[in-house]
Amino acid sequence: MNRYRHRGATLVEALIALLVMGMGMLGTLALQSRLRMAADDSRQRAEATQWALEHWDQLQSEWTLRGAAALTDSAAHQAKFGADYELTRQVTAQPGGWDIDLTVRWQGRDAAQRLRWQGSLATGSALWTAALAQGPADGMAWLDGGHRTGAWPADTRRVGPGASLWQPDGAHAWAWRLDHRQAAITHRCELGGHPTDQQLESADPKVCTALPQPMVWVTGHVLTDPDTAMPDFGMQATLSSHPHPVPPSCWTRRRADATRYLCLIALRTPDTADPLAYWSGRTELTGLPWGVDGWRVCRFSVDRDGNGRIDNDEHPADYARVLASLGQQHFLLRRAGRPCPTEHTAAHQP
Repeated sequence: MNRYRHRGATLVEALIALLVMGMGMLGTLALQSRLRMAADDSRQRAEATQWALEHWDQLQSEWTLRGAAALTDSAAHQAKFGADYELTRQVTAQPGGWDIDLTVRWQGRDAAQRLRWQGSLATGSALWTAALAQGPADGMAWLDGGHRTGAWPADTRRVGPGASLWQPDGAHAWAWRLDHRQAAITHRCELGGHPTDQQLESADPKVCTALPQPMVWVTGHVLTDPDTAMPDFGMQATLSSHPHPVPPSCWTRRRADATRYLCLIALRTPDTADPLAYWSGRTELTGLPWGVDGWRVCRFSVDRDGNGRIDNDEHPADYARVLASLGQQHFLLRRAGRPCPTEHTAAHQP
């Protein structure tokens, strides 16, 4: 009788095990590579989208302040996230307005990519419509841009049909949640734990904290004359209504020829004397010298609907009982020796 039993693995079995393990590791590496490429493509598309939206918002600002002279064909380039982007703008005059076609092109990982933004500007009105298309250069995939309004911040990230996120400059671990149905900011969401878009859209209480009152925003651009350099300045919103749960916050983003601003304002807390949630007050530029050698602020303001008054969405000197977000609230910054243009503007500061 054989007293010895075979123990352990043969060399063939060990080699087979190594082969299986190696194939699994190769598959994992290939998957990681594809995920990395997909993440890069997503970042590049997001950057192209943001650039197109910012360019569109700035074009509207220049048009409302300078008229048809701002509506010219142009091209621009920038490099970011490992890609070189080219943005071209084509303007076509139509009866009653202009058609605007913005196209951003860049070389993706696998193929040339293209994003297209088409909009219209109507004569005598700041209203606009637009549709966004993005996809490979040989096949366009049209996306619905209808959740955006003229007041919607350009650099928001959509997390679902019902919500988007907006991160102020300098905010890396958190973001404001914009509710599409209310057209207002309703939550502050923490991003440190990498929440899913589903959690963010549904305002999961594990990552999002409800605000005591919804916040609305006022946004627009500040431009200067073509021969005047853009100075540094801040923005502030001063409220005449009360009580408000938190004070307003304002941000500016400066470019060579324009500065975009956005102020967030929490609606007042209703009470028995006044059951409505709104805000009243004014917005102003800060940090600028006034006087003979200083600056003058002109407010783009026009009675677009012809009702004989300047309503909140038409940029009054003082806002009254504002219930919703406002866009296209533009300013022209001039040297003090130059008066405000007589057409569509009014003196605002000092």
